[in-house]
Amino acid sequence: MPLPAPQLGLVISYSYFWHHEQQAGLEEGREVRPCVNVLAIEHPDQRTTLVTVLPVTHVPPSDPSLAIELPPRVKAHLGLDDHRSWVLLHEGNEFVWPGYDLRPVHPGEDRYDYGLLPPKLFQQIVTGFLAVWSAGLDPDRDARSAVAVRRRNSRGTIRRNGRHLPAPGSSACSRSGVGGGRRRRKWRARRPPASAACSRSPCRPSRSRSRG
Repeated sequence: MPLPAPQLGLVISYSYFWHHEQQAGLEEGREVRPCVNVLAIEHPDQRTTLVTVLPVTHVPPSDPSLAIELPPRVKAHLGLDDHRSWVLLHEGNEFVWPGYDLRPVHPGEDRYDYGLLPPKLFQQIVTGFLAVWSAGLDPDRDARSAVAVRRRNSRGTIRRNGRHLPAPGSSACSRSGVGGGRRRRKWRARRPPASAACSRSPCRPSRSRSRG
């Protein structure tokens, strides 16, 4: 079976690189898990596609505003287990598709995705993801810390140099960048002032780490 095209809403089997793993000095993720593709930008001049994926975890979020639960019917449709799972909105991995971290859904098979999320659920995830990313929320940042807040600005860098790929339900996008380089970037949103607007419920400080 050929590699899937990086469609928005596609749930892939992926070796996810957690924030806490990076903080511990690791260079690779230690566990394979489902991840949702929420952003895909084609760079025709470079023949590559840059994607951003969000992790799916069984661990309940310490702050409900930073995750969206997958309904049981959706999990069954994707062939996932029957335990409760959440898509985290405040951290993700960015890499050139397909990279080297896709993993078979089942050992010995050549399938690397579980399928597409329903469009309505995917839109809910994207809305929450953009709200968290734009506001700069970070549940692990101590409000008293003097560390400067750094926020990635994808609008003016990524979007200017490429084009978005189709969302679920639209025509399939072409797969480019197959065999692309290993460049992978892990990012985590940062917490804004308490007065910052958020489209979901107010975000609460937390010192816990999300582990899958």
